[in-house]
Amino acid sequence: MLVHERPLTVALYPYFADTPWLESCLAARWDRTELRFITWDCYSEPPPPEADVFEYDPMFLPSFAAAKYCAALEADEVHDLDDLLEFALDGARWGGRLLAIPHYASTAVLFYRAGDAEIASARTLADLERIVGVARYDGCRPPPDEGLLVNFSAALTSTVLYLLRTRHRARQVATGGMVCGHPLQRLAVEDNRRLLAMAGRGQALASLAEGQRVRWFAEGSGRCYYDFCERVWYLPAAGSQSWAQELSVRLLPPDVSDHHSDVTGARWFVTMCSVRPGLEPRRRALAVKLANLYCGSALVLQGLFPHAPTTTAESGQHCQYQLPVRRSVLRCGLPARAPFYGPLLQVFRQPRIVARLPARCRSWWLQSQMQVQRAITHEHSDPVPVPKHRRHPT
Repeated sequence: MLVHERPLTVALYPYFADTPWLESCLAARWDRTELRFITWDCYSEPPPPEADVFEYDPMFLPSFAAAKYCAALEADEVHDLDDLLEFALDGARWGGRLLAIPHYASTAVLFYRAGDAEIASARTLADLERIVGVARYDGCRPPPDEGLLVNFSAALTSTVLYLLRTRHRARQVATGGMVCGHPLQRLAVEDNRRLLAMAGRGQALASLAEGQRVRWFAEGSGRCYYDFCERVWYLPAAGSQSWAQELSVRLLPPDVSDHHSDVTGARWFVTMCSVRPGLEPRRRALAVKLANLYCGSALVLQGLFPHAPTTTAESGQHCQYQLPVRRSVLRCGLPARAPFYGPLLQVFRQPRIVARLPARCRSWWLQSQMQVQRAITHEHSDPVPVPKHRRHPT
């Protein structure tokens, strides 16, 4: 270790299922300087000025780039650049410059029970509504095989789910196709209201313990469940995960009108690791080396599998169920170590883009989350007009 070097300050993405495990993996493999880990929430704050290396949601790369928070990286500074999936690399570029190293991917998916052919074959949101129906139960927990489990209790989550349903035009593809601003996009609000109707207000608006909805679903409650793919972290570990054979997963079906838009793929959130600009050359070289180590294939694979189950009642390998964006890790036989990677990887192989917001939308994001949540969940919101459904193209 270089004892005379000041510690490198690192802010990892705090919303992984087990961020402390990732910190311990990184610290164990780093022998150049001391590491000082700090907590930072990219959803509410700019990058800490003291952070030499910081990880964040890709939604904000355009606004962070505009504010000059991210140092540009040369292609030869990123180790095994060709190992990274092209869509993830595209998401790490802005203004023709590479500003970050991609790490893990995640998106919201629809969980359903293996063998539920109706849910598996639903082509549109209208099909899903017909299959699931409007919730007719009271309380938080749906009856067995009835209704949709979803969480609209938090403004941040509600806003992300809203953004995932915004429609884009071809010129917005470079930003990941998500649309912000006022007035809110009517179709995106309406899509989420339709999910709320399938879920029931008592369940969708309940503030529950982390992982409670996915546990209920694995125990038989609800017909399907809409949430981020890594939520299955809260289910038992590999040695006892019969649920991995009992559940399947797909993307939420589009609205009929989406067949006529310029959608180029599902939107994935690929966490990005950037280096602070303005570092003196020696310190910058260390920061880039650390970012490469953190986002490199060995640590990406190790980081997926925390060393021990979360409770003594569980056995086998626990898994964070993030999606790696390195080809070498995807070739490592992940389903053999964590069986639910099988269906997740089928979803991940579909056309995809990195979800990003235009640079001007950072202030909209910070100021509008409560308004978005109210538009989706308020019983007396103004009705949102939607075009009549068109037939599928033949």
